[in-house]
Amino acid sequence: MLATDAFLKHEFTASRDASSRALHAFEALGDSRAAFLSWAQYINSLCRIGDYKHAGAEIAKVRQGFEADEDVELRMEFYRIASSLLGGRPEIALSDARQSLDLALRIGDRFAEARARP
Repeated sequence: MLATDAFLKHEFTASRDASSRALHAFEALGDSRAAFLSWAQYINSLCRIGDYKHAGAEIAKVRQGFEADEDVELRMEFYRIASSLLGGRPEIALSDARQSLDLALRIGDRFAEARARP
C-alpha cells in the first residue's frame, strides 16, 4: 500500500524503497504472488526515476526463474514488464512482447492480450 500510494503521488523514490521492503518481506513469507506484485512496482518505480540500468539488471536477475515458473499469469506479466524496458536490446524486448502475447492468447485474457501487443 505504501509503495502504491507513493507512486500515485509521484514520489517514485519512496515508492521504490517501499516496494523493495515489501518484496523482501513477501519473499520471506513465501508469498510469491505478492512478492511479484511488489517486484513489478519496484521496476515501475525504477523506470519512473530514470534508473533503467538498474531496472534492466533486476529483470535479468529474475528472468530465468520466471521463465521456468509454472504460473502462466505471472510469466505473462513478467514478459510484459520486461518488454516495456528496451534497454538497448529491442530484439529481446520484441521477443518478450511476443511471449506475453502468446501466453495471453493461451489463457484467453483479452485485456492482457491488448496490453501485450507491441
